[in-house]
Amino acid sequence: MFKSPFWLMAGLTIAVSVMHWLALVNDYYWAIWWYDIVMHFLGGCLIVSILFWIDRWRETNLATTFARIFLWIMAVGAAWEIYELYFGLTFIDARGYRFDTVLDLIMNVTGAAAAYFFTRTEKSPAAAGDFSV
Repeated sequence: MFKSPFWLMAGLTIAVSVMHWLALVNDYYWAIWWYDIVMHFLGGCLIVSILFWIDRWRETNLATTFARIFLWIMAVGAAWEIYELYFGLTFIDARGYRFDTVLDLIMNVTGAAAAYFFTRTEKSPAAAGDFSV
């Protein structure tokens, strides 16, 4: 479907941006209980696609790439959770917030793993190492 990580990244950026805007305008984050879960999954996919596009010329081994992706996912996920807390975008008690944060980070990692394995195993030019735009 996508011929390079650039198009995957561009498509995910548009999808996540539009879905986030719709959620803010229509209160989907509060009205649809699972919407936040999907957004964190897609956010993890987006971060991996950005990292693959940035690293399209770098030769790295699997362990290094996976470790770097995991660290980036956790850093961006933690920053987003701090953003939500700082701006009062959570309306649940402390116990519920801890559960929500853990679930959000798990979905970030799950989305990242899905995008990682999709990009690396798909029979496409991207999987073969052709990361041109």
